[in-house]
Amino acid sequence: MVEDSTIVGERLVTMLTAMSRAVEVKRAETMMMAERLFVELEPQVAILDLSLPDGSGFNLLRQFKELRPDCLVIMLTTYGFPEFRENARKLGADHFFSKGTEFERVVEVLSNYEPDRLREVDP
Repeated sequence: MVEDSTIVGERLVTMLTAMSRAVEVKRAETMMMAERLFVELEPQVAILDLSLPDGSGFNLLRQFKELRPDCLVIMLTTYGFPEFRENARKLGADHFFSKGTEFERVVEVLSNYEPDRLREVDP
């Protein structure tokens, strides 16, 4: 998970670790930390915020999908504008959710996540 807000990060960790399946959550607060963890851990899933102290989640999305196209990437942002959603889709995001109205959808997606199953991008 790449999230610079402590409150949002803690809420996500609580929600994800409460899932019925085994989930290990690592959190990065900056792009630099996220890039390092992504290479070291080779995660199956990445949850990205758009606005980070040292750059854009769009840059991470691009990098992550180039390194590991099979990684499920969920964009979770306060900037749920249609143009951002479209840009995320073009860059390879599997899902794009607004923190204000779709926060819980992250758990819904991950509860049904099967690494070998094909994924579709949310409309």
